[in-house]
Amino acid sequence: MKAKRTAFSCLLACLLAVTILINAPRALSSETMPAPCVAGRTAAPFGFWTWPSNSHVNVYLRQPDFSEADLSAVKVAVENWDVAALESGSRVRFIFRGLTRETRVVAGDMTLIRGDVFSKQVRHLALLEAHSLRDDQLIDYALVIVDTSVNRPAVLTNVIAHELGHSLE
Repeated sequence: MKAKRTAFSCLLACLLAVTILINAPRALSSETMPAPCVAGRTAAPFGFWTWPSNSHVNVYLRQPDFSEADLSAVKVAVENWDVAALESGSRVRFIFRGLTRETRVVAGDMTLIRGDVFSKQVRHLALLEAHSLRDDQLIDYALVIVDTSVNRPAVLTNVIAHELGHSLE
């Protein structure tokens, strides 16, 4: 009796598997496939923010937040990411532009400013604030808010390199 139940169970499993395989192509046809997700419209608006492919990003340091002495530390990070971006295929170019008096909000611009970022709750030395003019997650312009405690050149280079990397995710 037990052997008959086992044989019957095997037969049912085989029939089920054959039924699934026969119907699988129909289940995946274009008639039943859902439309692609669009962030902010048919899907939740979250994920990584990134510069559009082939972007040229102008990187500025706002005065008086940063000084002439900070230029070389930031320039190293920007130029290293520019070389890495070419090698990785992201096709996003970073161009170091130097000091500016204003926070730049033009497409393709990134302004580094100072602010209070680090706290017991937020243990970061900088924050990338990305902005999109199209309400998607493609960056048009960005701010990098660097904590006021970051004052050694080597630390500044590492912090900026880290934040630039976030914009390529």
